[in-house]
Formats: sequence, C-alpha cells, structure tokens
Amino acid sequence: MRYGTRIATIVLTVGLEQVDAGEREGLLIDRIGMLYYRQGEAIVESISSGDIASAKQGTRALEELKVPDASVVAYVQNSIGVAYMSSGRFEAAIEHHEKAL
Repeated sequence: MRYGTRIATIVLTVGLEQVDAGEREGLLIDRIGMLYYRQGEAIVESISSGDIASAKQGTRALEELKVPDASVVAYVQNSIGVAYMSSGRFEAAIEHHEKAL
C-alpha cells in the first residue's frame, strides 16, 4: 500500500507542474484527500498490528485534518471500521462504519 501512495504523491506533484491555475486548485484540494488517506492508512496498520493506543492517537489526529471529499472520508472510515471488526473490536468498528455512511 505504501508503494501506491508514493506513486500517487509523485503523480500529484508532477501533475501540478503541467496544469493551469484552475486545474491546479482542484489538484491541491485532492492533496487534502491524500493526507487524510495516508493518516487513515497508518491507523489501519496500527489496528492490524494490535497497537490500539496508536490507532486511537491517529484517529484524534485524523479528526484535526481538513475534511476532504465525502468519498475519501467514506473509504477511509470504512477501512478503519473493517480493521477494527477484524480485530474483534466491534463497538469501534460500528463507530467508524457510521462515519463512513
């Protein structure tokens, strides 16, 4: 997963150099989504490794970020919910699935 994130970041950076000002604004907004996604990815990794304290800290940090497009929020929150569900933490899973909805 990290490899794909790095590629997306490179494409975003290169893309910014090749677009006009109006398109650049849209791509910068997408960067907010990328930050949110990457933070969510770190939370899922923490849950998967059993480090729930780090996951909770990461969730607090996620809540402080600017909110991206609803589809990004839904994807990230669902992923966190699935990770919690897989670890048997059903109340936390429900909370994140509700945020995804």
